Amino acid sequence: QLLLENGERNQAETLVKIFDHIPNLRMNLDLGHFNLSMHAGVYASVREVVDLFGDKIEYCHLHNNYGNNDDHNAIDDGDLEYREAINLLKKTNVKKFIIESHTREGVLASMKVLKGLIQYFSAFFHSCLK
Repeated sequence: QLLLENGERNQAETLVKIFDHIPNLRMNLDLGHFNLSMHAGVYASVREVVDLFGDKIEYCHLHNNYGNNDDHNAIDDGDLEYREAINLLKKTNVKKFIIESHTREGVLASMKVLKGLIQYFSAFFHSCLK
């Protein structure tokens, strides 16, 4: 399985062309990179990305930032609305979530947040564990 990860400022048109050219290619949606793209005006919302690439998204890197640098903060340490993003990902083919914080503290904080969300999204997360 080959996956393409969205970059920090990938234009949607570029990704669409790549996916059109390689139909079996799937996507690793990096939420931190996506947030940088939103701040740069490339995308308006997570919904836009899900609408464009939902059938391609199979993995998701979970980390956050404040739109200036690819900081790889804990999922709740930034201005990306991660709850909305995870909720919208229920409409995709996502199979794996990968915590991508660069510090032990960030990983532990992200795990704590995700444990809290598991109850809310229990059916969705349970399907990802299969």
